[in-house]
Amino acid sequence: MHNGTSSRFASCPFFRSLLFVPAACLVLLAMTAVVAQARATTPAAGMTLDELDQSIRDDPRNASLYVARAERHMANRSFPRAVVDLDQALRLTPGDPTALKLRGEAYARMGNWARSTADYEQAVQSAPESEGALFGLARARLESGDLGRALEDLSRLLRFTPNHLEGRL
Repeated sequence: MHNGTSSRFASCPFFRSLLFVPAACLVLLAMTAVVAQARATTPAAGMTLDELDQSIRDDPRNASLYVARAERHMANRSFPRAVVDLDQALRLTPGDPTALKLRGEAYARMGNWARSTADYEQAVQSAPESEGALFGLARARLESGDLGRALEDLSRLLRFTPNHLEGRL
């Protein structure tokens, strides 16, 4: 016969937090595909690589063209090429949160969690309420084994966006 032990555990904040951790980990790991769909941040994003190459030759100081080409490289899973373009975009527009967030994602896709974390941290400093940057930062920290800070980042994400589905799971 059930003696109510499980309800005592459920009412204890410590045990509730233990249930939250595995769910948060699963959601962060599963969100790579969702983040990858959040592209098309510039009008040039619909251009082909050849068109972007030509546009960059015509206007080499246009950072948005490098970001668009990086997005195309990421869609093609050419992450090192994306990093090169995002480096150039950041030379032209230092601290750009979009370029930092994308470069953080590229580094994450290559398994370089330290560089990914650094870029996401800078993106969050530039745009503290950026859902993508906060979620990426939490994922990078989780992957690098910093569970406590990953949960802090998820908590901050939910303060800014209480209905953020992935953050709530």
